[in-house]
Amino acid sequence: MHGQRLAVSPAPPTDVIYGPNLGPLLTSVQVFTVFWGQAWDHLPRDAMNLFFDTILSSSLIDVLAEYSVSGQQIGPGKLLGTITILDSEPGGGSGTVTDAEIQQALQGWIANGRIPGQSANSLYFIYLPPGVAVTGPGGTGTSCVQMCGYHSSSGTSADIYYAVVPYPSCAGCQSNFTVIDAMTFTTSHELCEAITDPLVGTGWTDPFTGEEIGDICDRGGVWQATSLFGYVVQKVWSNKQGGCVACVPFCVATVPYPVPLDTPVNLTVQATDAATGAPVAGHVKIACGGVQIGPSSGWPTNVPFAVTLHSCRPGSEVLVPVGVVSAPGYSSDVHVVFGFE
Repeated sequence: MHGQRLAVSPAPPTDVIYGPNLGPLLTSVQVFTVFWGQAWDHLPRDAMNLFFDTILSSSLIDVLAEYSVSGQQIGPGKLLGTITILDSEPGGGSGTVTDAEIQQALQGWIANGRIPGQSANSLYFIYLPPGVAVTGPGGTGTSCVQMCGYHSSSGTSADIYYAVVPYPSCAGCQSNFTVIDAMTFTTSHELCEAITDPLVGTGWTDPFTGEEIGDICDRGGVWQATSLFGYVVQKVWSNKQGGCVACVPFCVATVPYPVPLDTPVNLTVQATDAATGAPVAGHVKIACGGVQIGPSSGWPTNVPFAVTLHSCRPGSEVLVPVGVVSAPGYSSDVHVVFGFE
């Protein structure tokens, strides 16, 4: 599967394996967003681009590093650019568009220089306006009926990698989320799958079901969502951790809400080996409002320490980046969730 689904039959999770054709991976994904249709002139394009600016160097991408293979090391990516296409409409304004029409439009935009040409790490995200349904490539079905988004490839060498995210205009694709949350959720699903299986079926998939790492974590119509830096994302399957995750083994420490500013808070960042569950020694650094708090060397993991918040941005809940936790065999961003009055 290469589409983010509305609902499917439950199936037991299993490890994913590298595809039989040993296909490409997007090792440093370069995302270019395309907002297609006049409606996007008044819709939240900036919010989605800010999402990419944040998520492409987050712990969600760190998880994907375990799917690196010889000569293809997966690491952080970046948002390359964006465009809003206002002089045409998906499907010619008919309210429906096919994947073939999307491929034709994408190849045309590249050919006439409206968007950058593809590289080995290029990934084009095409966002459709409200009221437009898309029929995806074979097996994915129709948006708001069988799926909420998909990724695929195009071109004579199938080396133009792209994802399509319809506007979440139906209950099945918006669920209880806001529109933006629904869009970041579906986008994160397709992003992670496109990185690890860009040429569908030749990368990392479940050998029994053909599912990709996002599909495994939305079985049974149960969306496994979490929040990273205030954005809703979908968890993805981790072979190493044996479950659906959005971060490496020692990723989240929580502080009960509310926590007033200028008040010491007791905190423990737990670092454990995913395979054995044994504690892993490391250090964690906390930055609040862009200023590091506490000793320059950070605090040791698995040991309680007190921290006082002085300069966090306002809000009822804030995700504070916790530098880099360094431990034998691991190096990853960690996130601490602070709620405060």
